[in-house]
Formats: sequence, structure tokens, C-alpha cells
Amino acid sequence: MSEKVILTQNQVDKIKELYNRLEELNMTTDQFIDEHALGGGYEPLNDLGVTVSMLARYFYIGYEVEPEFKPNDYVIYADGKVGQYFPVPKGYAQQMPVRHATPEEIAEEKERRFWNKNGRDVWGLRKRDVLRSKNSGQIVEVEYVTNNEEDGHKVRAGLEAWKDIEVIKRNYDVLCFAEDRKDVKVND
Repeated sequence: MSEKVILTQNQVDKIKELYNRLEELNMTTDQFIDEHALGGGYEPLNDLGVTVSMLARYFYIGYEVEPEFKPNDYVIYADGKVGQYFPVPKGYAQQMPVRHATPEEIAEEKERRFWNKNGRDVWGLRKRDVLRSKNSGQIVEVEYVTNNEEDGHKVRAGLEAWKDIEVIKRNYDVLCFAEDRKDVKVND
């Protein structure tokens, strides 16, 4: 079974440009492909590495544009992991990305990196972490955290009632982690 041809955006643009010019001469798609095959090829397509097979697949099966990745782009790799793309020098093996990450995937990865950098699982709050309300700006200290089957993942901060972790995520930012505080000892 034939698959769509993968082309660079530059190759697609050049095929369209040439085909549009030849279409003005009433040349059919078959004649366009035959001319490329029998006439030694169209020089602009040859220069871009477009073969007769690629051209035929472009017209009769379809094509996909090969994504172009720039350094620091957030991408998805074949194993499903999100990461930043960094090209490596020629001669070194590199896992190539499959596609660009969506804005949601980028936000999740940045959040994961923030928590990981601080030695925590995502939203792995601990006693004495300091939070700030997104609405009122009120600063509260985490008093207790539960994360078990019976109670679920809940947090009690300041004098407020127990709140589900999802409510905390939506309404608070982390101001300071317990281990970064200078006003208390972590082991107290």
C-alpha cells in the first residue's frame, strides 16, 4: 500500500509554482509527471531532490509537509514524551521529533519541569509550603496534606477548610516551598 509522500514546505511550494505555470500551457498532471521523468526532470525540482516517484505520489496519493523544528521548540517524540528540540552535530544519533507540541502540552511540560526542579511531583504540596490566592492575594501556609484512597488528594491551608487539590490548583500559586523558607526550620 502506498503512503503519502513527505515533503518539505520548500518542495511543496516549488511543485505548486511549476505546476501552476505549466497548467497555463494546458499540460495535464500526467504530462507534468512524464515530462519530469522523460525530459530529465525540472531543474528546480531536481535541485530539491524531488524524484518522479515523489511527484507521482504528491499528485495521486497525497502529501504531508515535513515539520521544521527550530532550536528550543517544544516537540513530541515517537515515545510520546514532550521535550525541547536541540539539533545535534552531524554524525551523532538524534531522536527526531514527530510533531510540534500543542499549547496545552507545552503548559503541562513547563509545569512538570517547575515541580521537578524543586524536587516534587506535580502539585506535590507539603506542610509549610506557602501559597498565594490568585483572587485575593491572601498568603496561606499549608497545614496538612492528604493523598489516600479514602480522602483523596486534599489540602488544608491556613484557617480554611480542606480543599480538593484541583481547587487549590485553580485558585492558588506556590509562593515558596517549605525547604526554601528562611523563617522556619523544615524539621520543626
